[in-house]
Amino acid sequence: YSAAKGIGRLTSRLSKNFADQVIESIMELFSLWESDMTWHGGCLALVELARHGLLLPQRLSSVLPFMEQAMLYDELGGNFSVGSAVRDAACYLCWALSRSYDPSLLQPFVHQLAKALVITNVFDREEHVGRQGTFPHGIDILTTCDTFAYVKMPISNSVFSWRNTKSTGRISSSI
Repeated sequence: YSAAKGIGRLTSRLSKNFADQVIESIMELFSLWESDMTWHGGCLALVELARHGLLLPQRLSSVLPFMEQAMLYDELGGNFSVGSAVRDAACYLCWALSRSYDPSLLQPFVHQLAKALVITNVFDREEHVGRQGTFPHGIDILTTCDTFAYVKMPISNSVFSWRNTKSTGRISSSI
């Protein structure tokens, strides 16, 4: 996070044109071939730029798709899943945007952001279930679900949601 803060401080001393080039370079880091650490650092750098008002409003339409991808980031790393830090950093970026920019600037993106936030909140393995323990049967559901079998299936979350709802009778009205 120190590197991201440094990028924010250095960029704040540049002209708008050069600052925009820094943002463009950061956005080039968000590719399928980059590691989770690169995605995490890229999100944190964008957070710092947003917090300092350096992420110009005209850049929001090009930054938000990467933020949305980062909110859903999940990759297998050996026999475990990586991506929780990337998802957390992407949610932090969403928070920074909402705190730093006028709501009217974010209005065109509200539905897109809300959808990504809800998906992240519902299906992130750490949120509510592990950290807060407020969901009935939450830990049981997580230990029952073989995450690694589902992780690469495109419809896995909807299938698991349906099965979970059917077996527990919970959240059926939501689906």
